[in-house]
Amino acid sequence: MKQMKPLIFAVIIITFYSCTSNSEKTLKNDSVERNIAITQFQDSIQKVNDSVRKVEEFAIAQLKKDSIEDSQIKRYSVEKISGKHKYGGATKIQYKSLFQLLSEIEKKAKKEMWTYEEKKSKIDAYKSFYKGGEIRLDIERTTLGAANTKYFSIIIKDLDENELYRKDLDSNIPETPKSNDYWWNISIEGIDKRIRAPFYVYVVDKLEDAPFKFEVTPVKN
Repeated sequence: MKQMKPLIFAVIIITFYSCTSNSEKTLKNDSVERNIAITQFQDSIQKVNDSVRKVEEFAIAQLKKDSIEDSQIKRYSVEKISGKHKYGGATKIQYKSLFQLLSEIEKKAKKEMWTYEEKKSKIDAYKSFYKGGEIRLDIERTTLGAANTKYFSIIIKDLDENELYRKDLDSNIPETPKSNDYWWNISIEGIDKRIRAPFYVYVVDKLEDAPFKFEVTPVKN
């Protein structure tokens, strides 16, 4: 029995060091795997940041390019190509580019003495939500219901008839008739994606037989 005690002790010692060694190996392996995971995560974050930076740089460059081109444009002409009123009335549109809108903001800010923060907030909002400019729709109809903008949609297509933008208008109660007895309404819609003239604007009136089609063209002279 006395001879068994040293043997048992030796087995315990060997087992202890074996477990300790395995634990150290496990910890080392866990540490290596954790470092690899952290590195991979950091690489992923860096790639995302690089992608975002490239998109921002491209957007800024594109905005500068558009601004230079738009600064040479005096106005945008609008020609009605097709569309008829069954019961009388009027359907008209106007277009302003982002450059024109920002120029108006600058003038208004100067006249009304806006703070720097107020002007910057307005400009940033327009750069986000009016990238393609602004469409103004003016309508006149014979009845109150027919002049409600909930029956109208605005669709923009390029000259190859590829759709670029579409908006179903929200409900808006018309104004009381003028001297011509027509109920009238106005809708101003910001275009939240980059669009360059010339292009077509379709105004869909659900109460008419066919949409109204307009062509918007830049005028430089």
